[in-house]
Amino acid sequence: MRAGGYSHRALWHTRLRHRPAHQRRGIATALLERLFELTRDDERRGYTLEVRVSNEDAIRLYEKLGFESRGIRRGYYTDNREDALIMWKDPVSAA
Repeated sequence: MRAGGYSHRALWHTRLRHRPAHQRRGIATALLERLFELTRDDERRGYTLEVRVSNEDAIRLYEKLGFESRGIRRGYYTDNREDALIMWKDPVSAA
């Protein structure tokens, strides 16, 4: 995971990626669920991310965690100009 930052009530990271030997161990799920837990008291907080349209495993994971597709960023990735799927998750309630 590459570090991101914090600015005016917005938190971001630039990349969440595992080496193949560390995939499918629940690491990304645990990290995102912890993020949702830590931010659940802010009912206005939503979550957004971009994922390569070809990364079907990641898309399934994000859908399982409640993210929905909301659009496409054409040519988003600089290495091969692949499109990015924009995904959004509504705020997690503290209930």
